[in-house]
Amino acid sequence: ATSQLIEASDGRKQSYDILRQVEGVSALLTEAELGQRSYILTADPSYLAAYQVASGRIDSHLKALRQLPLDPVQRQRVETLEPIVRNRLATAEAVIEAFRAEGLDGAAKSLVTGQGKELSDGIRAVIGQIENQEDQLLKQRTDIARTDSDNAKRTIVWGTLAALLFAVIAAALLSRNIAGPLQA
Repeated sequence: ATSQLIEASDGRKQSYDILRQVEGVSALLTEAELGQRSYILTADPSYLAAYQVASGRIDSHLKALRQLPLDPVQRQRVETLEPIVRNRLATAEAVIEAFRAEGLDGAAKSLVTGQGKELSDGIRAVIGQIENQEDQLLKQRTDIARTDSDNAKRTIVWGTLAALLFAVIAAALLSRNIAGPLQA
């Protein structure tokens, strides 16, 4: 029972780690897109810096995600996610380059293709699949942990009661064995 409780706890930690890394990718991608758009609208280099920082940090989350113990389905999803994220960042970079070369009109021409939106939609879909599976696993693991915890509590209570009963019986036998010879 205790080993199952530990296993369920480890599984929950794993799910939380996966969710944290996936949420990191999603949040940083949103930051990068915001930085890109803000730079194009304002030509303020500080927004470009924000874009570069966010897009640079995405790799660390993808790497951490790859290093986690994933089941084959989740591993395939991560392998699907990575090139889509890289293509999305390359598309954002192309829009920035078009802006630098041709100004707002050049950026608008690059955006009209809809490729960035299509890639972002694909990323959200894959991340949604990863999160849904981990949420389901987390619920299962939490239920198992709760059941195992309840079983462990029952075992402790019944074990304590059995030990007390044994102690009472032993005390009664010892008392009888000591009292018998003294009365004679």
